[in-house]
Amino acid sequence: MEKLLAGIEIKTPTKIYLKDGTIILYQDGFVLTDNRISGKGQGYFLNHKSDGGQKDYSISLEDIAAMTYHKAGGQSGTAAGEVIMAITALPLFSSSLYCLACPKCCFGSCPTVYVKENGQYFFCSELFSYSISPYMEAHDLDLLVSDYSRKGELLEVRVTNEALETHHINEMKILQVTHPRNTAVYSTSDNRLLLFKELRSPDEARSSLGDDVLVQVAKADQLGYRSPESLVAGLKNGPCFDHIDLRFNVPFSSTRINLLLKAKNTLLSTVLFYEIVLASQGVNALGWIEKMSTDRDYANLFQSVYSAFSGIAVKVKKGDEWLDSGKIKDMGPIGFKYIAAGIPTYNQTDLWVRLEFIPDNFIFDGVFFDYDNKEVESIVSVDPVDCEAVFDSNGQRRADLQKLLREKDDLYLVTEPSDAYHFFYRAREVGDDEAISFFIQSEGYYTEWLRGKWVREKSFPNFTFDLFDFANTFRQLAESWLGSKKLMEETFDKTRIPLRKETCPKWR
Repeated sequence: MEKLLAGIEIKTPTKIYLKDGTIILYQDGFVLTDNRISGKGQGYFLNHKSDGGQKDYSISLEDIAAMTYHKAGGQSGTAAGEVIMAITALPLFSSSLYCLACPKCCFGSCPTVYVKENGQYFFCSELFSYSISPYMEAHDLDLLVSDYSRKGELLEVRVTNEALETHHINEMKILQVTHPRNTAVYSTSDNRLLLFKELRSPDEARSSLGDDVLVQVAKADQLGYRSPESLVAGLKNGPCFDHIDLRFNVPFSSTRINLLLKAKNTLLSTVLFYEIVLASQGVNALGWIEKMSTDRDYANLFQSVYSAFSGIAVKVKKGDEWLDSGKIKDMGPIGFKYIAAGIPTYNQTDLWVRLEFIPDNFIFDGVFFDYDNKEVESIVSVDPVDCEAVFDSNGQRRADLQKLLREKDDLYLVTEPSDAYHFFYRAREVGDDEAISFFIQSEGYYTEWLRGKWVREKSFPNFTFDLFDFANTFRQLAESWLGSKKLMEETFDKTRIPLRKETCPKWR
């Protein structure tokens, strides 16, 4: 590791979290000299007291657990002073030492959503997984519960922040989708709904190497297809792609099919963001995060570059050509997600569809299809469900939060690591021949925290992230991913930030 250079001036407003639980807010930035950070700041301590004003603080880099860009002002679910003083070493760092020692192993990427059933919380979704800037604020529609059958019971949804991130949730609604019994409804990347009457498997599936991968994708059975390491190694020479070619036998009368994937991102994109983008910049990553939050042109440029290489490009073969048929966005690495797409057949009964992606950026656990159902709008109804109550981690009812999340506006629920909120909804009655699926509609973004290790040491001696240096970025990504994926996959889910001890809310 290369030690950071001294004499660096950082003008970014910064919150620094020390290993002893103290938090120092440097509103006007700081100077890094001789492995110490110095400047005028305000301290917040474990006893929930503040020093009351600006003082000179000099901090050893060895004492820093994490730091983050501090955006002054704005709306949140908690008063600003309470947000700062509530985050102390006790709930945040005592169970997170491994995460801090191995920053790339840390759990994260977005708000996590759970539904309570039979007294237990089950993970259901992650929201706006790759929205890392207010200018990249994303609108998501994710399946929460399918075929809901608990008549008369309240739906309890828990939204948590279990990562070293600050989450900014602009809008969050629960939608009740009513559809015929014995059918299923899934969302697309552009937030439409598609109805499936039967899930059919493809007739053939082959990888870009020509291997038969049908057994991996014909059933949702945890076998799954992911790219071999030989293809990942190809990224050392610059951008390249893997693909799966799928053949479907389609009736002549069908002009479209509905495609359904059960898939998730690997941690490749997490390595890209944690290691390549942030850690490679060291303490200067604070300025980069601020730029992503304040410079619309740069943030839009970053998003356009990211979009060019992320996600799954969908193509349809017509004659000897592969025609573009849209793109499926990244899904996040925390859990498998069902995502649908409408595909034109071009009047072909032997239909070939290609899914193209950066090697090992996805795990495909299942690929299915159904013939397009033209009548979907007439037999599916979508209705927002009123939120009956909201509670925070302390069991306090928070009617104020409903206003923050009601619609897209300038009001945000800002959550910090270890936060949890509970939302209660009541399903509307439906007929005996109808079924209910719940979807969560959300919009927002998140800001990643820098780990102390990233500030103390430079990850790559001869590399610092440059948005326009594709060749070196992909080379570093391939080398880092091949060297660390086993460790990351073994530890990622175990490094969730523990939630504060909750006073479980009851609402009936």
